[in-house]
Amino acid sequence: MTGNSSVLLTYVFPTIGCLISLLTFSSSFVAVLQVRRTKRLGELNPIPYTGILGLTSGQVIYGSLIKNWFVFCANAPGLLIGLWLILSTIPHATPKVQNIMTAVIMILAMYYSVIALVTTHLEVSNEKRNTIWGFAAAVSLVFFYIGPLSTLVKVVRHKDSSSLNPPFSIMVFLNVVMWLSYGLAIRNPFIWVPETIGGALSTTGLVLMMIFPR
Repeated sequence: MTGNSSVLLTYVFPTIGCLISLLTFSSSFVAVLQVRRTKRLGELNPIPYTGILGLTSGQVIYGSLIKNWFVFCANAPGLLIGLWLILSTIPHATPKVQNIMTAVIMILAMYYSVIALVTTHLEVSNEKRNTIWGFAAAVSLVFFYIGPLSTLVKVVRHKDSSSLNPPFSIMVFLNVVMWLSYGLAIRNPFIWVPETIGGALSTTGLVLMMIFPR
């Protein structure tokens, strides 16, 4: 890897990734503000917002532990945004969706509590601690990416992509490109492996929006 490409992949790409992450987490602002005004969700699927909460929580902790401020800064604002998105949409969701979102939040709380207990109260080296949290953060990121999977199935079944949010989908795809490149450059599988999965799913969503336009 040349010096210029090294700088590009290890500094420029993650910096852009931080900005795109913020745009990704914020891409539903207009839709959610509409929900707050009308008090109706319409076709908006709020379940992925619990995924934002889950992935940002894990990534903030992992980024702090390994002292990777790109990872930390990309996710800290998203943690606050995720909370706002959930609190703004869950009151207007159907009982079924409310139950799903509540269950996900409870599971996330238990998930991270158990990991915190294991890594702080057992004799775990710093390296193993970072590995455990890296794995935990990667798992939460994968679940974020597969969150809209039920929506993709619905799109194919009804041949209607109105339940997909184009700005959000595009931002997720661009975000994946930046972080996948960065993860490969620094050889961190806890970054590039889940981003590979995210890339496949986000590409699928974009293709479906082209095949079944609104």
